[in-house]
Amino acid sequence: MKKETVLEVIQKIIGEIHPVADSAIDAKRIENLKLFIDVFDEMHTMIDDIAYKWKDTKYNSAKPFAEEYNKQLKRIGINE
Repeated sequence: MKKETVLEVIQKIIGEIHPVADSAIDAKRIENLKLFIDVFDEMHTMIDDIAYKWKDTKYNSAKPFAEEYNKQLKRIGINE
């Protein structure tokens, strides 16, 4: 599955997150944004937890996972 498809599904489930300068609409959209951020935070926490657990793995099949987790953490400015 492509990342764009996953993001599109998440956006459809959560709803619009961009303000439109209409208080009635923006009241709902701020709630959508908070949920979007909560989901993002949970995904980040999952990546961080798994990266920590597998960072020094001796198992060859798990090493690529640890490398991917750590690349993502570095992309967002978090080093080991």
